[in-house]
Amino acid sequence: MSRAPWYKQWNWPIIAYFVVLLVAAAISRCKAQEINADRAVSVGGHTAMDSIMEQALDVHPDSATIARAWQYDLACSGLSPQPGSALNDVTFVVIPAGTLYVDGRAVYGYHFSNGLTLLDAGFFNDFWLLAHELMHQLLRGPPVDQGGPHPWWPFAFPCELMAGQNTPGGMIMSGGRPPIKR
Repeated sequence: MSRAPWYKQWNWPIIAYFVVLLVAAAISRCKAQEINADRAVSVGGHTAMDSIMEQALDVHPDSATIARAWQYDLACSGLSPQPGSALNDVTFVVIPAGTLYVDGRAVYGYHFSNGLTLLDAGFFNDFWLLAHELMHQLLRGPPVDQGGPHPWWPFAFPCELMAGQNTPGGMIMSGGRPPIKR
């Protein structure tokens, strides 16, 4: 009994599906990079990186909380750090509370693709915020590089790292579930 040629053994609809997914992902990544170039990150009205860094406070997140958040992200997502996405590639900078804006919207933290992570002083030691920003590091970049603003997996589920899941008045917390504290 002779075997069918290799091209008749493969399931072509499945292969075509994956090719379409790869092309769509490549197009999405190109668009995301264009969007990322236009992101307006400001701290206290300053947009130049030197001016932003001048706003930095002389405080740092607790190293034990950072380590727990990193371990949580690894376990929750099932991901492994790739070159350039390790914990020691992250630099945390705490800036005055209520001064961090991205595209005109107040945020608690922002992760740049080079590992620099800005944290709002009001939340800089919160487990969920550290885990959220470290997930960007694990995924290797800011939200727009990951199909942004945030991929549903792993941020919302299974890891529950979105602000609405962890801050008072958030869309999910208003249902009575307390924020994650690990």
